Amino acid sequence: MAAEQNSTKWYRGSVKLTPASTGIVQIYDPKTKSFISHPESTKDSPTVHVDGPFAYFLSTVNVDRLEPAFRIAPLVRSIPPEAPACDILIVRPLRDPSVSENTVEARTAYVPKTWKILMSAYQDGAHIDLFYNETGELSSDAGGVTAVEYFRCSGWEWAPVRYSSTYNPHRY
Repeated sequence: MAAEQNSTKWYRGSVKLTPASTGIVQIYDPKTKSFISHPESTKDSPTVHVDGPFAYFLSTVNVDRLEPAFRIAPLVRSIPPEAPACDILIVRPLRDPSVSENTVEARTAYVPKTWKILMSAYQDGAHIDLFYNETGELSSDAGGVTAVEYFRCSGWEWAPVRYSSTYNPHRY
């Protein structure tokens, strides 16, 4: 019920991901089925900043599912971390090539994609292998931009963005 009530809400803000004991933030690459170094995380500058809006954000350190069949963070078990870490899964609608702004109409139009992504978690965690093609359709064919960003790091800091009279929806 909570998911249904919040399906048209996107959360504005940004998150700072801190590196794991490896010294870097990792991101899952569905093409290689492995974690790789995030391109923005280097030994000299290991922190990764991710700007919203966010349709979904989940952090876990030890569970792969929230319900018996809802395997939302499948890599906690199938690719366990080598050292203490947290897995973070994020869905940011503006990664979708067919979504260019954060409006009521865009949020409403994105709801079926949110449900397709989240319902794929019931298919043994298949949501982490979904991509947007050039027109924004979701597919498991390795191409385009990933629909779910799956990070592995040591922690995170959330910075909410409040609405103001100078709010620019294209900036977030």
